[in-house]
Amino acid sequence: MDSGRKGTGDCHICWGSQDTGGVTFSHFCMSSGHIGMMEEKAIPCQHSSSSNEDDERRIYSHNTPGKHQILHYAPLQGGDSSIHSQVQATAEGQGETALAFLLRCREKDIIPKFTEIKTSVKSPSARRIAKRAGLALVQERIHDKRRALDHNAKCLKSIRLLLASTLSPLDWEYIDKATAAQADILLRKSTERQTKKFGQLSTEKQRIPPFDQKRLVINLTDEALDEPTMSVLSKGLNFAPAPRSITYNEIMGGIEQAIRKLPKEAAEDVRSDVSLALKRAVLPKPNITTDERKALVSLRRNPDIKILPADKGNATVIMKSEEYHQKIMDILQDASYRTLLQDPTDALARKTVPLIKKAGLPAETERNLRPPAEAPPRLYGLPKIHKDGIPLRPIVSAINSPTYNLAKYLTGLLSPHVGKCEHHIRNSSHLISILDKIHLDPSDIMVSLDVVSLFTKVPLKLTFQLLEAIFDKRTIDLINIALTTTNNPQSNHDPLSSRQIAPALPTQSFAPTAPHSAALEVNERRATTGQNGQQKKPQGKNYTKIPR
Repeated sequence: MDSGRKGTGDCHICWGSQDTGGVTFSHFCMSSGHIGMMEEKAIPCQHSSSSNEDDERRIYSHNTPGKHQILHYAPLQGGDSSIHSQVQATAEGQGETALAFLLRCREKDIIPKFTEIKTSVKSPSARRIAKRAGLALVQERIHDKRRALDHNAKCLKSIRLLLASTLSPLDWEYIDKATAAQADILLRKSTERQTKKFGQLSTEKQRIPPFDQKRLVINLTDEALDEPTMSVLSKGLNFAPAPRSITYNEIMGGIEQAIRKLPKEAAEDVRSDVSLALKRAVLPKPNITTDERKALVSLRRNPDIKILPADKGNATVIMKSEEYHQKIMDILQDASYRTLLQDPTDALARKTVPLIKKAGLPAETERNLRPPAEAPPRLYGLPKIHKDGIPLRPIVSAINSPTYNLAKYLTGLLSPHVGKCEHHIRNSSHLISILDKIHLDPSDIMVSLDVVSLFTKVPLKLTFQLLEAIFDKRTIDLINIALTTTNNPQSNHDPLSSRQIAPALPTQSFAPTAPHSAALEVNERRATTGQNGQQKKPQGKNYTKIPR
């Protein structure tokens, strides 16, 4: 249809700009089998017929402020179905462009605005978590779009079959051509919009400055690190490379260990479900390059270097093995440590089991707290890159030690008593909120006191005296045996391969909570001290008993 015939009275059917189901149709006119698009503000066609047949064909007519809407007519029969057909066809085109946009975002690791996760935590770990969540939402959106397209295709097929069987061949031809033309135009518009949006997101991603690898990787050796090595280490020690194969035997072995106490039928159901899931499992795409994987292998095979997490700062530290061993030995030279001539691990395991039985715990809890395959705690150090000389912070790894499971259980009992003192500061934000309420003069000076080796300076005798005010004797006995184990870490850095004993060192699961609790109680004791310096007598003891 040429522009000179727009909206004339001799057309067969006029389709105006119509809002249906959230989709806006452009102006179409079909006359004598000719399909053409009318201009956006076309003059309404003058249909002078006032017969009942024309009244039935009219869908609606209204004016929108700022935009003229023309009369809308449907074919002779099946008007609602014809409109639904256009809606479904248009939605199909828009859904396909949206799906293509999402697939390109997933391929390029681009997070659209509608799946972007914003967090008030500004650490690198928080950013990685937010990015993983955003990419997971993109994947879920892809699945949702595919489901919607599948449902839409089925509905469109049903509507077309209905129209083909209801309308005359001429009317069906009009509807089919108009629907195809309408969908094609909106498909092009949607494609242009999605392409433009993807280009903007790609530009924004390029503007984001990369992480400073020199701040994330601290190289204390004399050897220069190449780009693949720096790149893979900057990802952090918690980064997990995508597996190159599915370890079926390892997975099934872990499942068998977990279900060995289940009833036979339930265990068989679990095996069946896991086997089915493994058959459908697909390897994830590689998340490191070939050069980065080779760099990892080279680092693993190099005995002259140690790769450690920094004590603070979320950085990865590379240092010479010889230097690391010497710094560990400097820690062990302290007079607080002494050599043990006999391994006390088995004796501690034999002492732990009776104490757990006497605690009166539920059978399941008691079984979980029993010592696993006994191994002595291991001592290692974390570099303090924020201190001069980069000393090591001694840490005791109690994994698989006789009281490892017991220590995790006791942590749950001690944690509620930490942080309730008015002098306790949770973090820097809490400190700022406190200082905002304090009037400071220009002459005031803030002093920060750094306690050297805080955990090793806490007296255990005082700790137990303070804990007796809130726990019963059975709990105190369990805490005592747990702390006793952490006093016997094994060090592989002594030329004599001896074991060391020292005041309680921080462990991965338990020891930091005990000195914190002691410090809290000391503060509370000072707050209740009278003017003569004598301790006020408490009205009574409130014991915290082990939950049964």
